[in-house]
Amino acid sequence: MKNPSRNNQRPAGHYTSLRITRPLENQVDHPTGEHAMIETYILKEIHEEIESLPGPCKELFKLIFFHDMNTAEAAVTLNIPYKTALKHQQQALSVLRFTVLKQCLVYQPETASAH
Repeated sequence: MKNPSRNNQRPAGHYTSLRITRPLENQVDHPTGEHAMIETYILKEIHEEIESLPGPCKELFKLIFFHDMNTAEAAVTLNIPYKTALKHQQQALSVLRFTVLKQCLVYQPETASAH
Protein backbone atom coordinates (compact mmCIF):
# COMPACT_ATOMS: atom_id res chain seq x y z
CA MET A 1 0.00 0.00 0.00
CA LYS A 2 1.41 3.38 -0.96
CA ASN A 3 -0.02 5.36 1.96
CA PRO A 4 1.17 3.83 5.26
CA SER A 5 -1.31 5.93 7.26
CA ARG A 6 -4.15 3.94 5.68
CA ASN A 7 -2.74 0.59 6.80
CA ASN A 8 -4.62 0.86 10.09
CA GLN A 9 -7.87 1.68 8.29
CA ARG A 10 -7.70 -1.32 5.95
CA PRO A 11 -7.10 -4.64 7.73
CA ALA A 12 -5.20 -7.48 6.13
CA GLY A 13 -8.14 -9.48 4.75
CA HIS A 14 -10.26 -6.49 3.77
CA TYR A 15 -11.44 -8.03 0.49
CA THR A 16 -13.24 -10.77 2.38
CA SER A 17 -16.07 -8.29 2.92
CA LEU A 18 -16.97 -8.81 -0.76
CA ARG A 19 -18.05 -12.34 0.03
CA ILE A 20 -21.68 -12.89 0.76
CA THR A 21 -21.39 -15.34 3.61
CA ARG A 22 -24.21 -14.35 5.92
CA PRO A 23 -27.79 -14.98 4.86
CA LEU A 24 -29.59 -11.84 3.81
CA GLU A 25 -32.22 -12.58 6.48
CA ASN A 26 -29.66 -11.80 9.20
CA GLN A 27 -29.20 -8.31 7.80
CA VAL A 28 -32.83 -7.16 7.90
CA ASP A 29 -35.32 -6.58 10.69
CA HIS A 30 -38.07 -8.83 9.32
CA PRO A 31 -36.74 -11.84 7.39
CA THR A 32 -38.97 -13.24 4.68
CA GLY A 33 -38.83 -15.95 2.08
CA GLU A 34 -38.44 -13.22 -0.52
CA HIS A 35 -35.07 -12.22 0.99
CA ALA A 36 -33.85 -15.79 0.57
CA MET A 37 -35.07 -15.77 -3.04
CA ILE A 38 -33.25 -12.51 -3.72
CA GLU A 39 -30.03 -13.77 -2.12
CA THR A 40 -30.18 -17.02 -4.09
CA TYR A 41 -30.86 -15.15 -7.32
CA ILE A 42 -27.98 -12.71 -6.80
CA LEU A 43 -25.53 -15.44 -5.75
CA LYS A 44 -26.45 -17.45 -8.85
CA GLU A 45 -25.84 -14.40 -11.05
CA ILE A 46 -22.50 -13.70 -9.33
CA HIS A 47 -21.30 -17.28 -9.81
CA GLU A 48 -22.35 -17.21 -13.47
CA GLU A 49 -20.50 -13.92 -13.91
CA ILE A 50 -17.38 -15.35 -12.22
CA GLU A 51 -17.43 -18.28 -14.64
CA SER A 52 -17.77 -15.90 -17.60
CA LEU A 53 -14.71 -13.83 -16.61
CA PRO A 54 -11.73 -14.11 -18.99
CA GLY A 55 -9.41 -17.00 -18.05
CA PRO A 56 -6.70 -15.13 -16.11
CA CYS A 57 -9.22 -12.93 -14.27
CA LYS A 58 -11.36 -15.93 -13.33
CA GLU A 59 -8.43 -18.01 -12.08
CA LEU A 60 -6.98 -15.10 -10.10
CA PHE A 61 -10.35 -14.23 -8.59
CA LYS A 62 -10.95 -17.83 -7.50
CA LEU A 63 -7.50 -18.09 -5.91
CA ILE A 64 -7.96 -14.86 -3.97
CA PHE A 65 -11.57 -15.18 -2.87
CA PHE A 66 -12.19 -18.93 -2.72
CA HIS A 67 -8.73 -20.16 -1.72
CA ASP A 68 -7.87 -17.22 0.58
CA MET A 69 -4.64 -16.27 -1.19
CA ASN A 70 -3.42 -12.71 -1.31
CA THR A 71 -2.71 -11.08 -4.68
CA ALA A 72 1.04 -11.75 -4.50
CA GLU A 73 0.52 -15.46 -3.74
CA ALA A 74 -2.00 -15.79 -6.56
CA ALA A 75 0.40 -14.06 -8.97
CA VAL A 76 3.16 -16.54 -8.09
CA THR A 77 0.76 -19.49 -8.43
CA LEU A 78 -0.37 -18.29 -11.88
CA ASN A 79 3.20 -17.32 -12.84
CA ILE A 80 2.19 -13.77 -13.79
CA PRO A 81 3.67 -10.41 -12.73
CA TYR A 82 2.21 -8.87 -9.57
CA LYS A 83 1.00 -5.75 -11.42
CA THR A 84 -0.77 -7.93 -13.98
CA ALA A 85 -2.45 -9.78 -11.11
CA LEU A 86 -3.60 -6.46 -9.65
CA LYS A 87 -5.02 -5.47 -13.03
CA HIS A 88 -6.89 -8.78 -13.37
CA GLN A 89 -8.20 -8.49 -9.82
CA GLN A 90 -9.43 -4.94 -10.43
CA GLN A 91 -11.09 -6.00 -13.69
CA ALA A 92 -12.86 -8.95 -12.05
CA LEU A 93 -14.11 -6.86 -9.13
CA SER A 94 -15.33 -4.15 -11.47
CA VAL A 95 -17.33 -6.65 -13.53
CA LEU A 96 -18.80 -8.27 -10.42
CA ARG A 97 -19.72 -4.95 -8.80
CA PHE A 98 -21.56 -3.97 -11.96
CA THR A 99 -23.35 -7.33 -12.03
CA VAL A 100 -24.47 -7.04 -8.41
CA LEU A 101 -25.65 -3.47 -8.91
CA LYS A 102 -27.47 -4.39 -12.11
CA GLN A 103 -29.15 -7.40 -10.52
CA CYS A 104 -30.18 -5.45 -7.41
CA LEU A 105 -31.76 -2.76 -9.56
CA VAL A 106 -33.65 -5.06 -11.94
CA TYR A 107 -34.64 -7.98 -9.71
CA GLN A 108 -38.35 -8.63 -9.98
CA PRO A 109 -39.55 -11.63 -7.97
CA GLU A 110 -41.80 -13.90 -10.00
CA THR A 111 -44.35 -13.97 -7.19
CA ALA A 112 -44.60 -10.19 -6.78
CA SER A 113 -48.15 -9.04 -6.37
CA ALA A 114 -49.51 -6.25 -8.54
CA HIS A 115 -50.35 -3.05 -6.70
